[in-house]
Amino acid sequence: MLCMLRIANFRVVEHLLFSPGDGLSAVTGETGAGKSVLVGALEAALGHTMEADDVRAPADTATVVAEFSIGQSSPAWNRIHDLVPEWSGPTLQIERRVHPGGRSSCRVDGRVVSRETLMAIGDWLVDIHGQHGHQLLLSEAAQLEVLDGFGGLLDGRNALADVYRQWMELKRRVREAREAVEHAQQEADRRLFELNELRTAHLIPGEREGLERELRLLATAEQWKTASMRARETLLEDDDAIIGRIIRVARTLEELSDQFDDLKRALAGAERCVVELQDLADVLRAIDSRLETNPQRQEEVEERLGLLVRLEKKHGLSHQGLLDLRARLENEAAASMDARAELMRAESLLEETRTELEERATRLSTARMQAAERLAPLVEAEFAEVGLERARFAVRLEPQPVKDGFSGDARGKERAVFLFSASPGEEAKELARVASGGELSRIMLALKSVLGGVDPVDTMVFDEIDTGVGGGLARVVGHRLKTLAHDRQVLCVTHLAPVAGMADHHFVVEKGASDRITVGITEVSGEGRILEIARMLGGLPITEEARRHAQVMVEGGVEGDDT
Repeated sequence: MLCMLRIANFRVVEHLLFSPGDGLSAVTGETGAGKSVLVGALEAALGHTMEADDVRAPADTATVVAEFSIGQSSPAWNRIHDLVPEWSGPTLQIERRVHPGGRSSCRVDGRVVSRETLMAIGDWLVDIHGQHGHQLLLSEAAQLEVLDGFGGLLDGRNALADVYRQWMELKRRVREAREAVEHAQQEADRRLFELNELRTAHLIPGEREGLERELRLLATAEQWKTASMRARETLLEDDDAIIGRIIRVARTLEELSDQFDDLKRALAGAERCVVELQDLADVLRAIDSRLETNPQRQEEVEERLGLLVRLEKKHGLSHQGLLDLRARLENEAAASMDARAELMRAESLLEETRTELEERATRLSTARMQAAERLAPLVEAEFAEVGLERARFAVRLEPQPVKDGFSGDARGKERAVFLFSASPGEEAKELARVASGGELSRIMLALKSVLGGVDPVDTMVFDEIDTGVGGGLARVVGHRLKTLAHDRQVLCVTHLAPVAGMADHHFVVEKGASDRITVGITEVSGEGRILEIARMLGGLPITEEARRHAQVMVEGGVEGDDT
């Protein structure tokens, strides 16, 4: 609710502090006293345009500050958090300033915000009805909100919104998965020849070094076989072989070694040498069997090495580099398969979610049609109570276009449009296009009398709702405003004495003049209130009859009339 409105140097107001209470507050005053300045200042606080002419000369700046108290149960709480995440509640202060050049600023709790953000916040704080109304109920979004609230459909719509968000997230995942598949496939196609070439090569770690050693051995096998044979002959097989000569030397000196220890030790070393040379001969004999020439194998090794060398040159990589490249290409091929599998999973889940979304939206559409059928006669009944007996009301549900396989959004498959006609013979038109002023205010009053429990706005302002209203209708208007004010704050700028008599708080706007005209506002009670209502009934000077009539209104509600 609006707790405080402070105005400084705005139009004809030099300084003014307005602190309305809860329930119904009436604002009265003589014609031309400046009551509209209050509404204009509140509209400015809620984001309406402020102009250089709004600055009261000779001041440099006009300032309007509005302070609201917002409960956590109010629909405005979450909406304001969405628009101003830093806000922590429960109070919210809005400040608008305008300078002579026309430059204006908007602040919410001291933080600079755009005028668009301020207006979005204002839509959930105050609903102003009048010739220049700030009327959330005229927007299609609010009309759908009201219809769903009236029909008790908000929980179902919230569940639909959750599924819709899941669906949108899955659409994003499918889109990304498709992009991943396309990218992976492009890479796989581009490198497929390289991968197949490397797969066909059957590369083995360390293979090239082994082949090079084998080729060197194959190429020199005959040479080494001859060398090995000669070495064996020299060691063991010739008549004058080294091993035999050493054995003969050792036998010749064997007896002498019994006399000399150092000779015995030396001969023992010679015997060990004979053993090792025999081992060498055995190794050479074994190697000799492996040094067979094999032209076919040599050709195979040369061809294999040639393939490896060509691949290394082609890719500019070492043998290990080729192995790494093959592994990388294999991973890319696997990634392509993984991406396709992920895409299939995401597409399957997307279709399941779309089916659930369609089912929930269809159920919600059916419930909305039923709610619209119930709402229309209730509103028309209220029209009869506020002097619009021949008026007609209807709710049209317009389907939304199909997009990506679903005809709708997080709110469902349709938008709600409130229709109004002044008489049965006239074509019903969208409520937002009907005439403004007193008629529109009464339409809003009738709607809000029916929808008061579901209207998301906690503060309503009716400006000059009494246009064209008198007699018994004035009492009805007062009753309707009083009923609306049971669970919200209602401010009414009025010329109707019955409405003022019903108010919980009564404020009088007065125009004062010293050197310059100024506007002030005072809350009246007791005798002061009775005199103000008497003035509204009969003008000045106040008669005793008017005073008694006013006292009856204050004490007994709207039992009097405005004549």
